[in-house]
Amino acid sequence: MISTLIGLIMMLISWKNPSVGAKMGHIFGWGLCKLLGCHLQMENATGYTAHQPCVYVANHQSNLDLISFGGMAPPHTVVIGKKELKWIPLFGWLFAGTGMVMIDRKDRTSAISRLKTTTAEIHQKKHSIWVFVEGSRNRGQGLKAFKKGAFHMAIAAQAPIVPVVSQYLGSYIDVAASKITPGKIRLRTLAPISTQGLSSDDIPQLMATTRAAMVTALCAPAMKYPPHLVEHMRASI
Repeated sequence: MISTLIGLIMMLISWKNPSVGAKMGHIFGWGLCKLLGCHLQMENATGYTAHQPCVYVANHQSNLDLISFGGMAPPHTVVIGKKELKWIPLFGWLFAGTGMVMIDRKDRTSAISRLKTTTAEIHQKKHSIWVFVEGSRNRGQGLKAFKKGAFHMAIAAQAPIVPVVSQYLGSYIDVAASKITPGKIRLRTLAPISTQGLSSDDIPQLMATTRAAMVTALCAPAMKYPPHLVEHMRASI
């Protein structure tokens, strides 16, 4: 409630400014971490914003990503989300009012048009773009197949792709069992992947390279993914 109130005030003062969304995410993530007894650690923090403007691609486990990725949201970054977010009370208003982008995944023509407009902001406003590259929550079941949108935008803008991964959140928060285990939530920034000189023909290889890097990072012991999920993710590359 506190972060929402602050966000609404900041949104009205600085309309459509994505950095307001990042600040609200920091407040929200910090507050929930305090309540849950967790704290965030970004590995390779120096590389997190060093390559902006860029296209961030991240794994998407659940709504709990609001704690991890929200608490470490990069500045000057537009988040891509589905249009259904607008129906979430308060959150939907804040998402739209802070300059984030909602697309209709069922209307391909409209979605492509909206993504092209967003891509132009990389050059015009020096904004980065954040995409949950699986397109929807994987619900802690490993890494789902990637959508192409992020890669189309990165190539169109000739901007680097910066993968960011979060450890297995089920290690700390088991919703089904109503159990919370305090501890350190690790996020990791991976090496940027250049798109200079690439075209749409290179998207399959670019997706494969990005996926391999993310799987390798997620399968590290420090990320605490269960052995059966590690095996499943490694088999997917």
